[in-house]
Amino acid sequence: LKDWLQTHLFDPLEITDVSWDKHGDVNTGAWGLLIAPRDLTKLGLLYLHKGVYNGIRILTEEWVTEASYPHISTNVQGCAGWGRRVAERLDAQTEESGLNGEPGEYLSYCNDGYGLLSDIIRRHGGEPSYAEYLLKNIIEPLGMKRSFCDFVRPSLDVNAATLYKKVNGVMTASRDYHDHAFVLNGGGAMKSTLNDLKKYLAMYLNEGKTPEGIRILGSTGIREMCRPRQDYGAFGYYGYGLSMKRLDDLKVVEHGGSLPGVSSNIAWSNEAEAAVIVLCNTSGVPVRLISDALMRMYNGRNPVDRRDVWQETSWDEETILEAQGMYISGEGTKAELYRKKDGSLGARENGKEIPIIPVGPKTAIVRNQYSDLFIRLIQNESRGIYAIAYGSRLIPKSRQEKREEGE
Repeated sequence: LKDWLQTHLFDPLEITDVSWDKHGDVNTGAWGLLIAPRDLTKLGLLYLHKGVYNGIRILTEEWVTEASYPHISTNVQGCAGWGRRVAERLDAQTEESGLNGEPGEYLSYCNDGYGLLSDIIRRHGGEPSYAEYLLKNIIEPLGMKRSFCDFVRPSLDVNAATLYKKVNGVMTASRDYHDHAFVLNGGGAMKSTLNDLKKYLAMYLNEGKTPEGIRILGSTGIREMCRPRQDYGAFGYYGYGLSMKRLDDLKVVEHGGSLPGVSSNIAWSNEAEAAVIVLCNTSGVPVRLISDALMRMYNGRNPVDRRDVWQETSWDEETILEAQGMYISGEGTKAELYRKKDGSLGARENGKEIPIIPVGPKTAIVRNQYSDLFIRLIQNESRGIYAIAYGSRLIPKSRQEKREEGE
């Protein structure tokens, strides 16, 4: 990186005394640039003059404009462009450009929504940033000593977990705690520990108080967060930032999350007076099922999730023909429904065949190794089948050509 920049940027700016920290043989990129203040001002002048330095164009004006536009929010004062753009994008949705239903009709889990919420808190919470609001109002009052919104800090902490994910089919270790994470902090920036999350869940079990009786959140607010408001998945519901379900005879409130190298789930039941925390430093671990098993075991029940509750019910040919096609999300998922040569329903995800079982006239499950993923066709009179509920997401149907098996 440094060698390329020396040729294309530093030499034209007459910057000769510069170095960059390395991780192995690779420049770190995100930090570690050592440069004199007088040379740094040349970079500022280059952008100030829209890519021109001493009459010589070094960067295109289009690049300077794009690089200077606030694409993402670091949740510091004065950098809220991404929050605004998320709001504008949501407001601009139409039936032709991603709208999956009328307001309140359906729920599709969306990190953009959490990011937008974090920016609202930044603007109106009385603190300079979302991270500082959490620190002052939640983290510090609960005594959560190792919880924060940061992507660099844990990578520098020798006591932080090494993360594992598959790269080209090989499990690979990393200490990259950002790795394409959603930068608006409400969408997944929080880092925490088992001991800190125990304090956090104890607050929910005590309806907003610490075990010592210190009020952190109002009891009414806690109950409103945990009240079912919208269908979620096959049998669950969603409240405000939390999902809830029946686990045998227990009401369980929970939330999970994942990033490259991270699988996590927190859950609690006021009826059982118990909470479960599952943190794993590996991608793709079925932490929700582990959480369910632990909650069942704690309450003296069979930890194994039943998977025989579904009865196969074939879709009629008309439904298959209307449903077949690609369903593409903005998060990289490409699900395909198609009609096999024998007339039955087939499915692929990101080009790979997946086992799908119709279990109702408009519903099906994808049978994975450890759990079943619920699929429901979304349709109305004017648009026909225009999306699928795929797990916790609603994914719109693409307009590309339909195809049958073998085409």
